[in-house]
Amino acid sequence: MKIAAANTLFSSYMNLIVFDHEAENAARLRFHELQRSGVIKMPSSFSDLVWQTTDEYSNVGIHFKFNQVLYRKNWEDIFQISFSDFLLCVKCFTVSLFNRSALSSISTTVLDLRHIISTDPDAIYSGSEELAICHPFACSDFIATIPGHGNNKALSQLAESMVLFSDRNFDSMSGRQRELSELDTYFVFDQILKDYWSSSIPHKERMFYYPLYLWWMITAVIPLRPREFLLTQRNCLERDHDGNYWLTIRRNNLKGNRKNIAYKLPIDYREDTYHIPDALGKEIESYIKNTEGYDSTDIDTLF
Repeated sequence: MKIAAANTLFSSYMNLIVFDHEAENAARLRFHELQRSGVIKMPSSFSDLVWQTTDEYSNVGIHFKFNQVLYRKNWEDIFQISFSDFLLCVKCFTVSLFNRSALSSISTTVLDLRHIISTDPDAIYSGSEELAICHPFACSDFIATIPGHGNNKALSQLAESMVLFSDRNFDSMSGRQRELSELDTYFVFDQILKDYWSSSIPHKERMFYYPLYLWWMITAVIPLRPREFLLTQRNCLERDHDGNYWLTIRRNNLKGNRKNIAYKLPIDYREDTYHIPDALGKEIESYIKNTEGYDSTDIDTLF
């Protein structure tokens, strides 16, 4: 396989890769760097069909189990590389996605490529309504890394199909907004929840619903994404000399910007502290006290 610019293999989102032995070596070295940093978990190896990864919050498997029979039947003449070389291209491209895409997005992109290989080419070229691709632009980027793609009309048509698929989905989604309930239903739910919470609830039942209750109460004061809420640390609550409660929560640093993703909580999240009402502070304090005997999580979260 022949390519250029292997030294820019992992430099930025826009620098696409094409493959030779130098690029393969760079990908393997980068793989081991990610493994040493703990993002790719041991004992995964570059040659494995599954890479186990983690961002300290969730574990994500990246699966390279492509259908070899369908590749050789339908796609080998189109890509004009062997199945083993195709799989190597996918892995090198996958490595290049690290630190600029979430692990779940990387896993989904590889799943998209697997779905393409399992689909008849005519169905893709014709823009079949049944085709389900989550990241068509990433798939198009991958196609652009295949050796000789510039002189391969079938590959160019495939890349164009991905762009058209994205445009079609964008048009179908354009103007759609999430449907919310009537405003008064939120007030009704709030009253129902508070009435339930103030009633005589068995301790086991209260502890089961405590996270849901705190989610509702905290997000009424501080808008939070679900993961930010779930990453609340065990030592999140403090009281000052005046008896005021202060809540520290993790906020995602990555939304809305081009920062590299480290897959490390102290880097990808910042800690913000807020003054909260006394009633809410006492509820959090009570939850912390009642869960003292529970097993702690690996990242020492509240829930």
